[in-house]
Amino acid sequence: MFTLSPDGKFHGAIKKQDKIIWTYSGNWSVSGDRLIWVYKENFPQRMTPGSKDDDEIVAVDDDEFIIQEGRSGMLSQFFRVR
Repeated sequence: MFTLSPDGKFHGAIKKQDKIIWTYSGNWSVSGDRLIWVYKENFPQRMTPGSKDDDEIVAVDDDEFIIQEGRSGMLSQFFRVR
């Protein structure tokens, strides 16, 4: 589960076998074709608070967007929930 809010904040959690193994939050922004993440909190800590990550925006429309992750090169697809 993952949420990008219009106010530039994000938060999410990763589950494995119905158990949350990592939670994270921070701020997001767009610069050109890059989606910039600045991590504020995460537990257990995998990212130093204030660290940045960026991904390439591959496609975007009213209902979804696709990014290519900068670290792994994997494509990730996100859908708008209405």
